[in-house]
Amino acid sequence: MSVTRDILACYRRPREVFERRMSGDEGLVLTYAIIAGLLAFVGQLPVWARQAELQPELGNMASLIYSGFLVLVFVFPLFFYILSALLWLPLRFLAGVSGLDIRLSMFWSLLAAMPLWLLLGLTQGIMGPGGETYLVFVLWFIAFLGFFTIGLRVAVRHMRVA
Repeated sequence: MSVTRDILACYRRPREVFERRMSGDEGLVLTYAIIAGLLAFVGQLPVWARQAELQPELGNMASLIYSGFLVLVFVFPLFFYILSALLWLPLRFLAGVSGLDIRLSMFWSLLAAMPLWLLLGLTQGIMGPGGETYLVFVLWFIAFLGFFTIGLRVAVRHMRVA
């Protein structure tokens, strides 16, 4: 299945999608990370447009885009690589999950939750900070954590079967 179909299917049948997507190598993990970073960048464009218009002291639109691209495409994946390494330390002993499985699960979860991140960017860009933005952020965070948990469960089950 294509990535976009799997992202949509992840909201209906996440376990089946994770069972298909959990076989990969480090190149696939990096691809998921970069695509998630690019989508996060696109999701933040409305927010930066609003900030450039309403808060010019933060900088013009171009400077917000340049700094945002640097952060979301390069630093964002590094942060999640470090987070997955920190999670790997206890999970290695508790569940026997490999670092690759944790990274695959984390970055596919990020990619699968990106439609809600794009909605979050639109909500922030149109409505600004407030209850609606907070609600969409909570939905994104719950989706990410849910997908990540399901991915880890699939990885643990595959480790016990193998």
